[in-house]
Amino acid sequence: MRRFDLQHFSHISTIATALVAVLALVIAIWQIKAAENIQREASAREAFKEYLKLAIDKPDFANAQPGDNKGAKSGYEWFVTYFLYSAEQIYTAYPDDPQWHKGLAAEVCYHEVYLSGAEYQKSVKLQHDPDFAEFVDAALKTCSQ
Repeated sequence: MRRFDLQHFSHISTIATALVAVLALVIAIWQIKAAENIQREASAREAFKEYLKLAIDKPDFANAQPGDNKGAKSGYEWFVTYFLYSAEQIYTAYPDDPQWHKGLAAEVCYHEVYLSGAEYQKSVKLQHDPDFAEFVDAALKTCSQ
């Protein structure tokens, strides 16, 4: 082969190697993001499952109402706080899933009295992501329908 052909081949090889490296980097980033999404979804489902398990294991919390136990914070209020934590994880992990949103809205309605009350509206609500808080408020508007 002529020297010119070898240099030309060397340049093409270098460019091809760089393109393959860039492609590998893009695929690696995509895999990392996919793994993060899968982990976030699994964590959200697990948190919601624990909320449901708590509702079954502690029916006195699940059936209580705000203020049933006088004191700093009733078991029911802690129970709703756990619900909000797990529901927010689900909402964040599945932002466009109408079935999850429907299920979460039904749970919001179950806790309508507390979530419409002053404690939630003035302080607890501020601890959550604004999009999730807006979702809860929108769900509360559908509760009596």
